[in-house]
Parts: sequence; structure tokens; C-alpha cells
Amino acid sequence: IDAVAAHTSITTANLSDNDFQSISIETQLKLAGRMTTLDMDLSLNALSSPPLGRLADSTNLRNYLTLLASEKTAVTRIRLMVCGHGGVGKSTFARAITSENDPSGFQASLSPVVEWGTDRLMDWASRLGTLWAEDAARLIFDEG
Repeated sequence: IDAVAAHTSITTANLSDNDFQSISIETQLKLAGRMTTLDMDLSLNALSSPPLGRLADSTNLRNYLTLLASEKTAVTRIRLMVCGHGGVGKSTFARAITSENDPSGFQASLSPVVEWGTDRLMDWASRLGTLWAEDAARLIFDEG
């Protein structure tokens, strides 16, 4: 995609169904500058950026990139809603992404479950906030 954006002699590019997942913002802006002379199809790719998913045909892509190029104000603030069951780490995640220096040690705590010891598993199970959380913690202790 970078090559297509960089080569002004390319006027048509069908890159549909190629397992692309994202395009850098720099490349998106280059493409935005080329959309009057470039017919590009990225449909059937699971794109998260640009946020068109599998619908990034030439028309939708052109509309999105035109909108992107016309926006001159950088995003300085976003709103994010974190949803989930109790005890899964929503608050920890929210603290971690809003903290500049990670005082909670969140990054250090990101280890695979298979590496957790019995004490950590019991602590996690007991904080699930469900009717069966204590039973789960007891089961882990009994099997540990």
C-alpha cells in the first residue's frame, strides 16, 4: 500500500482480500492526496485503520480519505468506554492507560495465566464478583 501511495503513475490498484489489517496514518494521508487520480479497492480486508473494515471499496475509501485530509485539527482527547464483568481488570486498565509512569506496575503484571501461581489465581478468582467466586478460589486452593 505504501508503494501505491508513493508512485503517482499508478492510477488503479485492486488490493482487495489481501489480509491487510491496518494502514499507517502517514500512508493514509498520502493516499488522501492521491484520491482524485487513484482508484483503489481495499474491500474484503479486515481493516481497523482506516476504520472501514471489509467495506473499503474505492468509493468508501475515497470518502473516508477525503474526510481525513480535510480535518486539520489533531485529536488531543478521546473518550473510551470500557465494559466487562466484575474483576476482569477494567479499573486497572483505565488507570494504566491514563497514567504516564505506570505506578501500579500494570505492565509488569501482564504475564500469561499459565505462569500465575496458586496465590495469584486464588486472588483473581475471589475478585470476580460472582456468586461462585469464592467457590472458584477454594477449588484452586484445593487443587493447588
